Amino acid sequence: MKTLIKYILVLSFFIFIGFSVWHLSEKVTQKKEISERLKFLPKLNVYHLDSTHYNQDALPNKPIVIIYFNSECNYCQREIKSIEEDITSFGQSNVLLISSESIKTISLFQNQYDFINHPQVRFLKINEDMIYPTFGAVSVPHLFIYGKNGQLLKEYKGETKIEAIVKHIKP
Repeated sequence: MKTLIKYILVLSFFIFIGFSVWHLSEKVTQKKEISERLKFLPKLNVYHLDSTHYNQDALPNKPIVIIYFNSECNYCQREIKSIEEDITSFGQSNVLLISSESIKTISLFQNQYDFINHPQVRFLKINEDMIYPTFGAVSVPHLFIYGKNGQLLKEYKGETKIEAIVKHIKP
């Protein structure tokens, strides 16, 4: 009986180790796939605040700054305030401010900033279940800067100085 218990414990241990190694390798593979996919501007499944689908194919051939944010995040608030204060540094680059919050929450947040004369700045909604397939594991704020050819120039995790962003989008 004791031999059977030992055999079951050893077998359980090896099954656990095998599963852990398999799970870890799956995570590494997923991370590599997402990293590879993000090297070029991903297909965005996002919506305008009037609930119409955003057509990224209509984007002009200009650099794109994507910022994933949350309206309650203090870092995000400061980041977007900095962009508002220095929007002219972005030239005609497209700035896509994307959140998974409700459209009502994003709209209220948008109203705190003055981007009315800057149509290249858009507040957009992404559904929660599309965040990971699109961007991978992201925190807020999370920035992706793509060149006019759609190639990833830089990724920033966390609040980022405007100068750091702008140096990648200037011609």
